[in-house]
Amino acid sequence: MTQGRYGAWTGLRLAMVVGPAGQTLGPDGTSHSLSNPEDRHELMALRALADLIVTDASTAERENYRQSKLAPLQVWSRHPGTISWKPIQVEGGLALTLVDSSDLDSAVASLAGSNVLLETGPTLSALLLPWISSLAITVASHDSDDRTEALNALLRKMGAEPSQWQITWISGQVNSYALVSRRGSL
Repeated sequence: MTQGRYGAWTGLRLAMVVGPAGQTLGPDGTSHSLSNPEDRHELMALRALADLIVTDASTAERENYRQSKLAPLQVWSRHPGTISWKPIQVEGGLALTLVDSSDLDSAVASLAGSNVLLETGPTLSALLLPWISSLAITVASHDSDDRTEALNALLRKMGAEPSQWQITWISGQVNSYALVSRRGSL
């Protein structure tokens, strides 16, 4: 597996696909209807570079998460005893762990020294924003105005000021890709 368009990273990297209006869910209520084979290839490349994948229980349930063969998976929940979702076991799948994230500082501290791929929804992503070093965002649009507005809408939804982030656009055949880093951290 190649490094994909985004390449390696250190710390926490958020991966997300958004529609032209900055929406994170498509008409089917999942990200699947926003995604396509090119986007999924990039996601697999990111997972292959990760030491750990972290998602939230809501995302895991909505997106029908299963064990990964590329990196261990943690599913975070502030109320782990109330989760009805049952992970799909995969032959050859790596560890899948449910993590109590009610103490967010402790949960994040447990990730120290790892290259973590966050596949979290906007709510947990907003809470994790102080610790996120970069974002790998697929925008399902090539139109330069649409893609910039979509990315800015996502950043605002997460409580981030777009001007505080450096955006590097990477072209794809179907999508636009944004590698987003905190200004001054390049």
